[in-house]
Amino acid sequence: MFDYQAFVAELRELVDAPTFGPKGPQFTASPVFKEWKHKLIDLLQRIEAQGYEINCGVRTRHFSPLVYSMVAAPQDRSQRDAEAFFDAVNQTHIELRTVIENFDRYGTQAKKLGHDVPASAPAPVEAAVQSKISRELSEPSKVTATWLWQHVPVSMWVTALGILGATAVGGYTFASTNLGKSLKQLFAPAPETAASMQTAPSPNHSASSPSK
Repeated sequence: MFDYQAFVAELRELVDAPTFGPKGPQFTASPVFKEWKHKLIDLLQRIEAQGYEINCGVRTRHFSPLVYSMVAAPQDRSQRDAEAFFDAVNQTHIELRTVIENFDRYGTQAKKLGHDVPASAPAPVEAAVQSKISRELSEPSKVTATWLWQHVPVSMWVTALGILGATAVGGYTFASTNLGKSLKQLFAPAPETAASMQTAPSPNHSASSPSK
């Protein structure tokens, strides 16, 4: 099983392993160094996937100079390559040895906060209350006045009554304005039409009356 203890064991092997070939330093082009760096990054990714945070910057570290001088001689470039390579390797070794020393002193370090923390199960009483609330708030098969009175909050009733009251007051106020009066007269029937509708005999009455 791969755990933090197994991680530290593999890390010791990588720290003690050479980072360049037996014929001397070939820097970043060395197959031995490429394999070493790949194994180290893979090891860090596997342990960090379990929630541990490892303080090592090998993934973003440059093992060769970022820039060269335009007038630098070939031997100067080789020297800069060697300095940049060994400085980066030494810094990486310092970080890895620190991880190992901390394990030897304090044991397995704590995981990052919030990683693999199981959610606490609700207490039996709390679960029963939540179940009752969910049943009461479930959508009924038929909405009745009794259901509305029991489940609709008082604040919503107050809001609804306020809206109705404001609508009534607004309608009465609008009817008292000149525009309201004009609209009322516009849609009201003319006096002549109303009078003719009241005095005009019905067709049945005209047909039944004898002619003189």
